[in-house]
Amino acid sequence: MTGRLHKVCQLGRNGFGHVLHIGSFVLFALTACQGNEADEPISPTEAGTPITFSGALKDAESIERIRPRTVGSLHDYAVSAFRVYGYKNDAYAAGSYTSSQEVMNAYNVRWQNGRTTTNSDGWEYLDDGQYVKYWDYAAHAYRFFGFAPSTAAVTPTVTSHTEAGKTIDDEVSFSLAVNAEDESGTPYVSKLWFSTGNAIDYPDRLFGRTVKLEFIKPLARVRILFIYPEGNPLYSRATLSNVRFAPIAAGEKIAKQGTVRISYPLTGIATTESWTSTPAAAGSIEAITEDYQAGVSEVWHTVLPRTSQGAYKLSVDVFADTRTATVPAEYMTWQPGYEYTYVFKVTEDNLYLQVVQTAVRNWTTVATDPHELYNW
Repeated sequence: MTGRLHKVCQLGRNGFGHVLHIGSFVLFALTACQGNEADEPISPTEAGTPITFSGALKDAESIERIRPRTVGSLHDYAVSAFRVYGYKNDAYAAGSYTSSQEVMNAYNVRWQNGRTTTNSDGWEYLDDGQYVKYWDYAAHAYRFFGFAPSTAAVTPTVTSHTEAGKTIDDEVSFSLAVNAEDESGTPYVSKLWFSTGNAIDYPDRLFGRTVKLEFIKPLARVRILFIYPEGNPLYSRATLSNVRFAPIAAGEKIAKQGTVRISYPLTGIATTESWTSTPAAAGSIEAITEDYQAGVSEVWHTVLPRTSQGAYKLSVDVFADTRTATVPAEYMTWQPGYEYTYVFKVTEDNLYLQVVQTAVRNWTTVATDPHELYNW
């Protein structure tokens, strides 16, 4: 798979829905340009400022109080090459970017020790058909995105239109088959890095400084958790049986396989990526029947991300009494790369949804640090 773009001409894009962003923010960060966050912007030289890359893991502040994870090189996680796409906007009018220019088309950036003009930290892209790229400080905006590893089965396409005899690229999309039962075989895809270079609006995204692409797996993870009345020893996990968390609508299932399409806008007013998913005919389950029990059975369920779903129902036998609780459809959007915790409180005479909590997951093969849950 070369990762080269295939042209199609069609219009339209979907935006992200509203999501409650609560939790740790642990993402792959690919960096472009020499230096780090503390560096001053690099001034253009006579020959220009070359774009260079390095790969790292970025660990951000945790709201959910998940313990910090180790920060290391992307190469340490068995990624020896990734592909990068870059565009700059060369026209702007009435609050909209009206034109784009390709900067990098599926550039293969490979791990290689040493330092050169295009290799500042062990990553090299200068190769046959790939040339040194320089920052254009006069550009209205820059956009970078990509996927890893570079050999991943990702199909890129570009949506374009013709205006005054000129072909203008409007959007690039990545499509890939996803199998939630094969996390390690699922590629990484990035969020859109966008900046106008304005120090007030984008203080951490200045031209000539580090460009950080945040990579995620196009999967989601779900767990259900029970909590019990304080001070009442009669209620515990031992009193529960026949757990079932499933869609309410007849015939609906929980998708584990399908196709995910992530789209990156190049013109217009949108400056974030969007996505859709299509469940496969096979590879779905009727219900989630295992809950998360800290230190006993810490079960997460990896699923296909969904832009929308209907309401779900949780049913569980408490002693000999079957109790149910409904989760509204508004809480059933599963974004790529996110973990979702549905906490149900068992009381003396009821069962209800206590809280829905989300977090961004560090999708690696290393052990997951324990989650410390508070105020539930």
